[in-house]
Amino acid sequence: MLKSVRVWIEKQSEKFNMPCDMTGMCAMASAELFTRMSKLGVNCKIAVNDCHVFVFCGDTVFDVTASQFGKDDVEIGKIGSEYFWEVHNEFNSVNELESHVLKEKWDIPVI
Repeated sequence: MLKSVRVWIEKQSEKFNMPCDMTGMCAMASAELFTRMSKLGVNCKIAVNDCHVFVFCGDTVFDVTASQFGKDDVEIGKIGSEYFWEVHNEFNSVNELESHVLKEKWDIPVI
């Protein structure tokens, strides 16, 4: 599933004329990954910090845009093991994430 979301977000990135390393696409990618995982009954959350958005379950991170930090296209890691995997806010829905992005006036696509 992670790889299929990565392929999907690469196509979305082209539509939005965003960088090929997926900078600025983490919110949209995380929203899509969260939605797919939730439909399968996986209890996960969306995490946000000052520079990144990703999905996590327990203390495990699922990140399909880690390439913007020089990592592989798809990464699985642990909360806090990288500075960009620190959790400052967590959300239980895409709507909550979208509200946060709008409130913070981030110029990135979510859905």
